[in-house]
Amino acid sequence: MKLLAFHAHAGDPLSMLIKALTRSCYCHAAVLIDNAKWKAAWIQKYKIVGQGNLIVEEFFPHVRVRYLAPTELAEIDVFSVLGLTAKMEDKGMKWCMDQLDARTAYGITDLFKFLPGPRALLGEDNDQSFEKHSICSQFAFNAVRMGGLRLLNCHDYEVSPDKLQWSPFAIPEPKLK
Repeated sequence: MKLLAFHAHAGDPLSMLIKALTRSCYCHAAVLIDNAKWKAAWIQKYKIVGQGNLIVEEFFPHVRVRYLAPTELAEIDVFSVLGLTAKMEDKGMKWCMDQLDARTAYGITDLFKFLPGPRALLGEDNDQSFEKHSICSQFAFNAVRMGGLRLLNCHDYEVSPDKLQWSPFAIPEPKLK
């Protein structure tokens, strides 16, 4: 399991707005399924056809699993998670599968709750909201958190795509091929 931070996200009309509001180069986050055992489990359970880098992500209208297109690879930064054990990865991957099975909805109203202004207008959230709806970076953050490792000392709804890399546990890796 690795974390992915996207500089560009094809088909996402809000990418530029997210980058502008966060004043960062990132607009989307996802989880890379790079463990061979887990990749085989995802492919078998969900009858996934194709090849390449398999990811799970929160994207409108709900959690989905897919292969990255070769054209996306140059726009993605990869981060391994320091201290993530095999047992933690198993728990995190199981949680991701549960979210896909539950068809956890993309949280349109949560989209900008990682910023204080929208939270003041829309109201505070809580760390259990992910059970009903989530955004991409919240999903990636929780994939690791549900495994037993908290990347940052903050609420999951406060995590925007640019904040995942702030974690001392997020270690930059080479680009995907």
